[in-house]
Amino acid sequence: MKSVIDCHQFDSFFSALFVSIVFGITSLSNPGFAASSEPIGRSDDATLSALNCAIIHKEIELEKSNAHFLMNSHPEGRWKAWRYFVFQETGGALIEAGLVTGLADRYRQMHHGGKIHGVLLEDSLMPQMIGQFVAAAGDIVELGLNARLAYRAKKAHRDAATSKKVAEQMHNDLLRLLDERESLLKNCPNLSTSISNLETRVLRDEERLVWLQYSRSLHNARKLAATENTFYTLDILKNLSGATGNIVGIAATSAGRPKLNIGANILTTISGALIMTDPITSRIGGKIASIKHSKGLASRYRQELDKVSASLTEDSDAMREAYKKLDDQELSRHRILSTRVDLYSKHAERAGRFVAEEKAKDRKANTGALNNVAVAAFAGGTKVAFGTCGVTAADKLSGHAGASTLLGGTAAYATGTAVTLVDNLRINIARERRFDLQRKTATSANDVLARELNDLDVLDKQLTMSECAKAAE
Repeated sequence: MKSVIDCHQFDSFFSALFVSIVFGITSLSNPGFAASSEPIGRSDDATLSALNCAIIHKEIELEKSNAHFLMNSHPEGRWKAWRYFVFQETGGALIEAGLVTGLADRYRQMHHGGKIHGVLLEDSLMPQMIGQFVAAAGDIVELGLNARLAYRAKKAHRDAATSKKVAEQMHNDLLRLLDERESLLKNCPNLSTSISNLETRVLRDEERLVWLQYSRSLHNARKLAATENTFYTLDILKNLSGATGNIVGIAATSAGRPKLNIGANILTTISGALIMTDPITSRIGGKIASIKHSKGLASRYRQELDKVSASLTEDSDAMREAYKKLDDQELSRHRILSTRVDLYSKHAERAGRFVAEEKAKDRKANTGALNNVAVAAFAGGTKVAFGTCGVTAADKLSGHAGASTLLGGTAAYATGTAVTLVDNLRINIARERRFDLQRKTATSANDVLARELNDLDVLDKQLTMSECAKAAE
């Protein structure tokens, strides 16, 4: 049986039941709002204003939750980068020392002929082995610290999975409020004015924009953690396979069994291949983790952020222009609208800045990723060449021909290791300069987020004291 609810009946039901529920929910995060609410006897305009206010508060709540999540999702300690740098640079320097020793020994062998002494081979292999164990230890330390951070975040209910559930619940609450507002407009034609319809578009734009931003944060947090941990794991395998190759090489020299160096150099070649593929493989691992985490989130945020931001700017400008054209009677009816019009315009400006900043971050991240891949491909390629030369010359280690082959491979690997050492230093100097600039200008990610939270708190209080209070009159 079909029932028809006219505007008066809808208002009576809505005022008696729904508004009190909406105000009760909103009061959880905005006590002032609850204190000023009235459960019954509201006009259609007051009911719509109350819904508008509840929706805006919920959108602000989502933005604040996103900012808090970004500040706590994957905190970087002040000395994390330098700690990792010390391990890797120490390991790389030891490897380079061993390779330079090997170069000198091979060069002497080629120019003076005769067999190379086993002790000289060990002098070359021992520092390389120690260096790779040191680098692996650095990876293990970082993995352990990441595991501790993840445990603490989960214990404090700040991990990505818990944060995602909270965000989805808040978003669903926001969607319900928007649907109920549109249902009110549909059932009360007197409320469906050009201004209210424009405001519907603006509120929908803001909901979509806030959710796209939050989805991006949740995606990136899971992707970053998975990428980083995959990288450390592969780096451990790379270093341990290389160190194992050195151990086999030392054993081959001590036992006088040159053929064992085939296995040693195969391990070295595998280690080089892992260096080459680590940046790409770790990013693939992060992408897979992000996709698995994406259910329920906006998945095309990169493509949609621009479009939604432009739509919000266009609709908020149209709403501002429509507000300017209201006559005195309409202005009296919409007396609490001006604050919201200003709010929407400011939000549109913030959204434009956010999209521009995110594009700049993406470009910078892509450039950094390409640089890392290029350096890794070169350094890993030289180690593969070193291992391949070792396999080729494994049965000629005592001869002149074998020495020339190994000399070329060692020179290539020494060059690749030197490039890695210099690049690591360059990256950390640039990072330190950036940190110093951000400290002086208060432009670090946490500084920006703290200011954003403060702005949202001010806006929330302003709405509680003005919009919501007026809506209750």
